[in-house]
Amino acid sequence: DSLIPGTKASLWVSLLEDSMGIQSFDRFMPEYFSVWQFNHPDSTQFKKMADSLSGKNLQVLFDKLNAPASLFPAYEKRILKPTYIFSARNSEKYNYIGIAPAVGYNKYDDFMLGTVIHNINLPADKFEFLATPLYAFGSKELVGLGRLSYTWRPENYFSRITIGLNGGHFNTNKATDSSGHVLFEYFSKLVPYIRVDFRNSNPRSHISRWMDFSSFLIKEQSFGGYGLSSKDSLYHPNSVSTSFRYVNQLTFNLQDTRVLYPYDLRVEVQQSELFYRINLHANYFLNYPQGGGLQVRFFAAKFGAWNNNNNNLDLSRYEPQLLGVDGEEDYLYQDYFIARSATYAQIKSSIPDQGYAAQQIMIRDGGLKLRIDDLTYLQGKSSNWVTALNFTSSFPAKMFPFPVPLRLFFDVGTYAEAWEPNATTSHFLYTGGIQLSLFKNVLNIYAPLIYSSDFNQALNGVNFGRRITFSIDIQNIDYKWILKKRLPVYE
Repeated sequence: DSLIPGTKASLWVSLLEDSMGIQSFDRFMPEYFSVWQFNHPDSTQFKKMADSLSGKNLQVLFDKLNAPASLFPAYEKRILKPTYIFSARNSEKYNYIGIAPAVGYNKYDDFMLGTVIHNINLPADKFEFLATPLYAFGSKELVGLGRLSYTWRPENYFSRITIGLNGGHFNTNKATDSSGHVLFEYFSKLVPYIRVDFRNSNPRSHISRWMDFSSFLIKEQSFGGYGLSSKDSLYHPNSVSTSFRYVNQLTFNLQDTRVLYPYDLRVEVQQSELFYRINLHANYFLNYPQGGGLQVRFFAAKFGAWNNNNNNLDLSRYEPQLLGVDGEEDYLYQDYFIARSATYAQIKSSIPDQGYAAQQIMIRDGGLKLRIDDLTYLQGKSSNWVTALNFTSSFPAKMFPFPVPLRLFFDVGTYAEAWEPNATTSHFLYTGGIQLSLFKNVLNIYAPLIYSSDFNQALNGVNFGRRITFSIDIQNIDYKWILKKRLPVYE
């Protein structure tokens, strides 16, 4: 958002130059500076001098400066023009369509190659779209992501209202049947949504408030169990079936991007035909005087089931938990996993070893940086409630002669079942260690050094490399930083 004032002002000054004429504009700027230097002019004095030197009434142009609408004519009056990656500015003549190569990888689709096609430029259009079709060389299928949205800015309590549709399709597991044919599990999802941003009474405020409602419409293809084949004495899927489910989600969001002590708060209410969940996410950053700081995260969730007569259905996939969430537990498919179905046994040897891919986690619930796939009772999973605190601190500024992307982390949490008689774990579970944050926190690698005694017994005899987990969060990409690198004139 900080790019918008500078970008719009730059484009508006360019339009002012076109309206006044180059010669009048070149006389106007030095004269305006000479007359008003060391004083406090406002837009009235600026317009008065511009009108005088140009011999025109520029009121229409000045009205555009203060209006929320685009500076340029309506979208349909401009010509579509392709450009590489994106355009720094739309113009009166063109609407730019950004095109760029795109690559991807996961364990089941293998290497993916395609393109990004979008119209997300500055200033933003009311209608925006982004499509990333990818050809997967492993599954030999077309996969990818896409979204489209339409935004309008009413003159009332709302600063912006957006309706849109997101979608995606990828494979999530791979196996062969007894005849050697390759079979895949996959997901396809459509997510229609509406987002409402509330207007601030103070234009200088750093606070943003919005709410959104989304419906996750998800189709999944899954293996129907495994059987031992007499042909090769290996296990193969018995069948493949497809299913459909939905999850409705209403969220309330509050964010303050101030430089000192920024914070954000998010409340999610989820509902499906089988369960409900209420999630609370809160983040607070405590700045250190010499640079860096302490990031504090709080999470709490309440879970309940309905239409589950006699507890016949397994709802563990949807239940909140303390340990990092794996790919199969990402039931809304909101994160990106190298191998979504990867798992390995840390004690038992009956589950195939799938290496580093089985160590990826999603920081969604309690966020304890550990994976112990085969011991379900150690997940801190609850059919009632879960709560946790996560601390991430930078090292002292003078500890290293140059900046290093290392952090210290400590996570602690508890859950309802830990307080029941004959609980299988301690009341509180914790992990702590060193975190390596790369690519603007898109990739984080966690090395736990201390953890609850409950985990110590389970990890006994497991080499240290198996304890290291990592998270990938594409949504953490700092697009503002990327734009600033490409648009230094607006810094």
